[in-house]
Amino acid sequence: MPRIELLEASAQRLEAAVSWAGGIRHVRALTIDSDALLVEDRIEGRGRHRVVSSLPLGPAGAGEIAAEGLPVGHETRTLNERLFSPVEATALVMEGELDLPARLGWRLALPGVATIAR
Repeated sequence: MPRIELLEASAQRLEAAVSWAGGIRHVRALTIDSDALLVEDRIEGRGRHRVVSSLPLGPAGAGEIAAEGLPVGHETRTLNERLFSPVEATALVMEGELDLPARLGWRLALPGVATIAR
């Protein structure tokens, strides 16, 4: 089994790591910026490896998304947002071979925040 670590948890940032046999370590950070959700992946280790990073969009899709690190494709996948309620949805997928260490990332624009006047 891989070793999983929670590295940081705050109101604006969540970071965790998973360490695999053979010296490969994947660190993912989710950061809420003023206008975007940033998904940053660091893959630590040595050598050339096949890497896949996917971003399930859910049935409603998503707004503006930028990717960094590898070419992006689209796939149809089954999601289970609720127990025993699978739905078909699109996922964006970065896939390819990289020399480690490597960095990948997604930037998801956040919709405007609605407020209620009092």
